[in-house]
Amino acid sequence: MFKKSLLALALSATAFGAAASTIEAVNVTTAEVTTTGSEALAAFTSYKSTGTGTPARAAVFSKEGLALAGDKITVNGVSAVNTFGISFKAGAKYPNGSAVTFLVTGAEFDTSSTVTHSLDAAADTTTGVTAAQAQAKDMTFLSKAADKLVFQVADGVDEDAVTYLLRTGLTKITGDVTITAYASTPVVTEIDKTSFKVATVKNQFKITPTKASGVINVSADRKSFADTVAATGVSAKADFSVKVETDNTPDVLAAVADSVTVTLNNDLSVFDTDADGAFDDGVKVVATDATNTTFTYDKTKKTSVIATKTAGNTAFSRDYGLDIDLTSNGTAVTNGIVLAPTTFSGKVEAKYTGSSKSETLTADVALGAWTLNGSVVKVPYMPFGDNTAVVLRLTNTSSKTGDLTVRYMLEDGVSEWKSVGVVASIKPGLTNISDLVMNAIKADAKVTKGKVAIELTTNVPSSDVTITALFRDIKEQDRAVVGTN
Repeated sequence: MFKKSLLALALSATAFGAAASTIEAVNVTTAEVTTTGSEALAAFTSYKSTGTGTPARAAVFSKEGLALAGDKITVNGVSAVNTFGISFKAGAKYPNGSAVTFLVTGAEFDTSSTVTHSLDAAADTTTGVTAAQAQAKDMTFLSKAADKLVFQVADGVDEDAVTYLLRTGLTKITGDVTITAYASTPVVTEIDKTSFKVATVKNQFKITPTKASGVINVSADRKSFADTVAATGVSAKADFSVKVETDNTPDVLAAVADSVTVTLNNDLSVFDTDADGAFDDGVKVVATDATNTTFTYDKTKKTSVIATKTAGNTAFSRDYGLDIDLTSNGTAVTNGIVLAPTTFSGKVEAKYTGSSKSETLTADVALGAWTLNGSVVKVPYMPFGDNTAVVLRLTNTSSKTGDLTVRYMLEDGVSEWKSVGVVASIKPGLTNISDLVMNAIKADAKVTKGKVAIELTTNVPSSDVTITALFRDIKEQDRAVVGTN
């Protein structure tokens, strides 16, 4: 007869270890080596949530670090601080001829010829187990498969008094890893089966943008923002940045930050009206963190890049962005720049290292937008040509006179707006803007007929502007009203 026993499994940075009939994750903090070359059991603490007495949790693997390691990790039976391993403990003695089986899901056991599989008793000076005593209690390796390892118990050993260290390897780690253990005796095929999710794979890094939300002030002729401080020209809402941050702190295989590059999709040449490679007088565009990052504007390529100044493990804690201020010695900008509604975006490339390799996290990121507190009206469709008359009427019910700016997009596969600038100054009342708008578009596009979408921006309060849009077939005298938005 035999005594029914209890199993214990746990995950650790060096070893699993736990109380009877439990499986819990543990983290090795110190090692105790009693004899050179001998097995050693480390002192460990459970991976637990914050607070005393809370249930054990799975160890967190860095998804990025795991990929650098080739989705595999060594399970090392010899204790060493911050290595990953498994310890096993039975709750009572098993009869001679019994076996212990380990199963894995979410990964595979590494069955390659370079990996050793053993289940050895650990020396532990805190319990008085010497290296020689431990080695006499080692279990014998019987068989291996991608999902299973089997060991036979040694004769005459009280397994419940021993902590065993499993030496193996895990590969093809696809997600959460669960280890299951059970014993088989000469008369019972499966007893004391217990499982625990010993590891979970989580993203270590995330990209967090601080988005622009600047409101262009039409009352200032679109040369500043609604929140611009008059004395300095600074608008906090005009700026944007992005930071690579820690999403989950890993226990195992942490990747290390190296550098970040952010390439804007926006063309900042609007602030370089003379195309000399320098921003116009009264325009200040600088890196948000000028101490630790660099900002490069290329007038030829019309590209803007913010990057790490010095590569290192603090690179991901920086703000990569731009501070955009419109000042001229403390006064408002007096150059010819007119701010336009703009949506900002960029490409983030965050390089990190681990396992003597490097990889780059690449992502497109939205960085916010500038909007107007004036009137922006879109005419989504307008045909024009020799036989088509365009009618555009603008009603300004305010007492303010403001510039009318036009952007257009021809229906020829183009997906970006093109600006023709200011076409008129709109006074209070009704204004026929048909010829003003269409002549500017045809001259800029060098066409005489086609189909076009039009954006009309008026520097007066949006609630005071109404635009009527329609077109008429000159020969047939048919007309159609176009909805605006």
